[in-house]
Amino acid sequence: MKKNLLLSVLIALVYLAGCQTVNEEEMAWGGLTHHGKDGPMTEAFKANFPNSWERNKVLEILENEATGNRKAKGDKCN
Repeated sequence: MKKNLLLSVLIALVYLAGCQTVNEEEMAWGGLTHHGKDGPMTEAFKANFPNSWERNKVLEILENEATGNRKAKGDKCN
């Protein structure tokens, strides 16, 4: 229940920021995957994506969207 509420709130924040992407659930984790820029991975992120392959997929999506490279699927945020 808490996981679904958290994801719903995070997805809403992504939309309010003007970012509409194909991967809303993954994008909702932007800024919440690690403690600080080079810090350890958050327990919430690990709990929601216990499989390391899934975590890496989310991290790759976030990196693609943040840098706007050719693999990015969303519109650039203002």
